[in-house]
Amino acid sequence: MRNFLLHLTLLMALSHTPAFGLESKASISGTVKGFEENVWVRLSGFDGIKPVILDSVRLSEGSFRFAMPKKYRGLATIIVENMGSVFCVIDGKPIAFEADGTRKDPEKFAESISILKGGETKFLRSYYIKKQYLEEKINALSFQKETYEKEDKFYKTILQGEARLEKDLRDFYKTVDPKKYPMSVYLIGLNDIIMNIEMKISKGVKMTKADEKEVTLTFKKIDFSDTRLYHTGILDRLLYRYITSAQALYAKDKASFQRETKYKIRDIFKSVDVKSKFGKQIFEFFLSGFEAMGYNIFIDALLTQIDRVEECDLSAAMIDRVKSYKRVAKGAKAPEIVFEEKIKGRYSELSQIVKNHKFTVLVFWASWCSHCKKEIPEFHKMYSDMTSKDIGVLAISADTDPEEYQSMIEGFDWLNYCDFKKWNSKPFKDYAVYATPTFYVIDRNMKIYGKYANSFEVKTALSL
Repeated sequence: MRNFLLHLTLLMALSHTPAFGLESKASISGTVKGFEENVWVRLSGFDGIKPVILDSVRLSEGSFRFAMPKKYRGLATIIVENMGSVFCVIDGKPIAFEADGTRKDPEKFAESISILKGGETKFLRSYYIKKQYLEEKINALSFQKETYEKEDKFYKTILQGEARLEKDLRDFYKTVDPKKYPMSVYLIGLNDIIMNIEMKISKGVKMTKADEKEVTLTFKKIDFSDTRLYHTGILDRLLYRYITSAQALYAKDKASFQRETKYKIRDIFKSVDVKSKFGKQIFEFFLSGFEAMGYNIFIDALLTQIDRVEECDLSAAMIDRVKSYKRVAKGAKAPEIVFEEKIKGRYSELSQIVKNHKFTVLVFWASWCSHCKKEIPEFHKMYSDMTSKDIGVLAISADTDPEEYQSMIEGFDWLNYCDFKKWNSKPFKDYAVYATPTFYVIDRNMKIYGKYANSFEVKTALSL
């Protein structure tokens, strides 16, 4: 609960957008006692996954006023510079609050806030305070329960207390009038979905197939056509938890984990059109995430959601990335690499190397990469086995320091190459490498056999 409110209030890296327009008939206003003149007050919200500034003004004689965003319905945060913040529910109706600006500690500032207008905001704030109070009492009882044996009468008394508090929590939720507080009901329901998913996949809780089925069915109930979803600030958290839930169940079954995660990617883009504004954001969110994690197999699954990248409202840079991935998909012709200096005084281009082997493994790495420092020595252990099976290796580095590079490659008796241009290196660009290490296997005809994130995947693919 506390993390949820923290997520709502700590919005720092924001961009400005005028896309929602402003409504002059209703406003969001406030007074801050003990103010500092000309302090900035910002109204921030969310446009899909991205945080945005809806409006900003300066405190004037301890007061401020925002015009109500016309097309925005959802959660927003009022951030008072150097003081603190308060979340509010924007539903088209006036909102007003007052706070003590002399209490500059964020928690104390939040405690001083009084909601004067804004029924949904006032209700949702009181709801979560009540919910947090009940949950803390339940957690306290759960802690006490661990000190008794199950047969002990005190253990049974604690169980009864837990059940009573949990009933109070459920009953409290039932008191929410969906007609009076429609936005609050929606937000509470959405947050509970995420909390339930997180509870099932949390550390120390073993997920079952029934849990995974429940997670999937719950996710499918979410209406992605409801614009309120994109103004909650928890869309990225929802997507992340859903896409990673299979990992909790299939931690020791890699094939099932990969299969189920691919299904989840498909399900997400059945719910939202990848060509839409928010579909584009979700696509970019997953692509960047899979790149960072080295999940090449999921990048391939993600790319299947786009038939014609030109028809999607993606940035020029993102379109280039997608095209580069498609150019180096499994079965495609591998891009030629022309070396700035001959390798071993013999090879001036990649095709001269690969024709000498049944397969050639391209290893994209860097001496400053922490994963590489662990992965490359493991990969080197397989080198003698690879050479005996007519498999060559070319390691291409993103290093910039020649001395560090030379020091690192000592003992690596395969072919090595570096142009010292880091991510601007043409081989890295041509092979769509955005994370290291990355491994490609190509055959002697320059056909891409596969792309892999680690030495174990290479070993499995080549039956080493």
